[in-house]
Amino acid sequence: EVLPHIQALIQNGRADSTIFNAMGCCYIKLNMPDLALNWYERALSINEKDEEAKIGIIASYENLQLHKEADEAYNSYLNEWGKNNYIRRDYVLFLEKCERWEDAGNQLEILMSQGKKVNFDPELALFRRKAGQYQKAAILYRKMLRAKPEERLLLHNLVFCLDKMGQTKVSLDLL
Repeated sequence: EVLPHIQALIQNGRADSTIFNAMGCCYIKLNMPDLALNWYERALSINEKDEEAKIGIIASYENLQLHKEADEAYNSYLNEWGKNNYIRRDYVLFLEKCERWEDAGNQLEILMSQGKKVNFDPELALFRRKAGQYQKAAILYRKMLRAKPEERLLLHNLVFCLDKMGQTKVSLDLL
């Protein structure tokens, strides 16, 4: 419904970055991220600090499964608007999907340092364990076990990390 009106504004030469972003948004909603990307890039050509266009580019690349480009777009965005915790959280989920565990953990730590007091320790421990950072993961599992000593899964993860760190005897004693 909106698309013809926007197209008329563009044809009449009265378009600005807001109009181009609206076109990008329409094409994202129509599941046409390749076309959306073009409009978001046009918006950036008018205003290189256009936050909405940068977010649209991230969405376009993710929908196109262009992981390298999406990663670069996230970094570009977060360099400019690093305090946007919603986008940083999306970036953590993107990195998790790409199985980039260390990067996901690093971004989650940034999120935890500047956000509300949400407990992301279980996710961070998982990312550190999957990244092979067993000491960091073990510290987190110990911390969580102090709060929930009956939680067997936390204990098993701690034992796994200790074993990987070469502390097999300590890990067996915990069981």
